[in-house]
Amino acid sequence: MNDFFVLTVNVALFTALISIFLLSSLHKLKQQEKFHEAILSFQMVPLKAAKFASRSIPWVELSAVFLSVYSALTFSSQYTVWPLLLMLMGYSVVLLSVKVRKLELNDCGCSFAQSTTVVSIGFLLVRNTLLIIAGLVVCFSAVNLTQASLVMWVLGLLFSGFLVLMYFSLDLLINNYSSLKTLQVKND
Repeated sequence: MNDFFVLTVNVALFTALISIFLLSSLHKLKQQEKFHEAILSFQMVPLKAAKFASRSIPWVELSAVFLSVYSALTFSSQYTVWPLLLMLMGYSVVLLSVKVRKLELNDCGCSFAQSTTVVSIGFLLVRNTLLIIAGLVVCFSAVNLTQASLVMWVLGLLFSGFLVLMYFSLDLLINNYSSLKTLQVKND
């Protein structure tokens, strides 16, 4: 029973991370101009480099997704989500830099929410921390995802769908919080 639970949770966390990265990268490819504006707002790279970054980052994310899936099918889960974790950690460092420099962001570049208000960097860091924890659970659980049965995959995928919905709900919550905070400042 314990192995059943561990494998099912690993399937759920793995597929949730893959889904979030896949959907986020596809969104960035579809909305390249908005993503370019988001990269410019981070003030981390020159204008020409921002254009290159806005075109290449979604493809790097897609490559990380496919590398993670390939790794899950051929290696142990210990190596499965490292490409995704490295990207999350890098993005968290960028967010910390933005927070330290006291910049304001209207768009984090990874959100489906179309915001015109300042995004809470603290909330984005909490969100990234939760995703990193989920990835570390997959990495250090020392189970092989290929050993999961069909029932484990079905349950894991169902739970994964719930986790992805929670992720996007948190994303909308961050956006709504920012909007409410802006309204509060205007009313005061």
